[in-house]
Amino acid sequence: MSQDSFRFVKFKNGVYTLNTSNRFSFHLWRKPTTTLHEHENYIEIFIVQKGKIVNKMNDGAQYLDPGDAGVILPGTPHIHYTANARETSEIINITCEMETAKKLLGDIGAKRFSDLQSGIFSLTGSQFKTAKRFTDDLLKNPENEDFIIPSFFLYVTGAYLSRETEKNKLPELLDSFVEQLKNIDYKTTKVRDLYRLSGYSQSSLSVKFKQHFGVSIVQYLNGEKMKYACNLLRKTDMSILDISNELGFDNLSHFYHLFKKTYGVTPMQFKTQEEGAKQIF
Repeated sequence: MSQDSFRFVKFKNGVYTLNTSNRFSFHLWRKPTTTLHEHENYIEIFIVQKGKIVNKMNDGAQYLDPGDAGVILPGTPHIHYTANARETSEIINITCEMETAKKLLGDIGAKRFSDLQSGIFSLTGSQFKTAKRFTDDLLKNPENEDFIIPSFFLYVTGAYLSRETEKNKLPELLDSFVEQLKNIDYKTTKVRDLYRLSGYSQSSLSVKFKQHFGVSIVQYLNGEKMKYACNLLRKTDMSILDISNELGFDNLSHFYHLFKKTYGVTPMQFKTQEEGAKQIF
């Protein structure tokens, strides 16, 4: 599928720079493992199909689930690999050469290409099903890839751009609340504290928040706490018990359960993986 030719054209500060002479390519990777790299002249789109994937980009790490996707522009160092080597994982990726991407996106809106930035997002259920149909079609009918791959590329970038636009259109109910969220201390904040911030009823705020962000306020708060826990595991020598206490968990087993539910690995496994990944970086 897509006899592409990616070349390492530069190696600087631990980052490989790749370029390609092909307009498009498509790959299906099982248990992916890459080296830290960036693109010189093409955009990459990837979608997690199965399992959990660790993606590192812009000095941050995220654990991604099926239906999560990424858009990576030239000049963005990144690496992704299977979160747990003992479990099945699978991603597909599409690459599109920059000049080709500019033309394609220009055809659907003059400002669309300038709106595009590297980032991670989640496909909706119906979008994920459509992406799977594109993948199945490519695997069954590779002779049609010159038509299917550009269509697939436009579909996913369109979903990403539309989602980013919607995220910027906050309803009045959430506008000031989201601004306040940026300044709170997630380590000690309780859910009831978040409701007090808004000045609205718990039921109204909960419904609007879930509709707009796709997660409940409880899930949002726990997610922020887990991000902070990852940062402490990655950058400090604090014990897991101390981190659990720092985040306001009264029960260490609850912290373990929530961390594994979020990332698919325990805090100790995460720390071990991070120490291993430092050897790559």
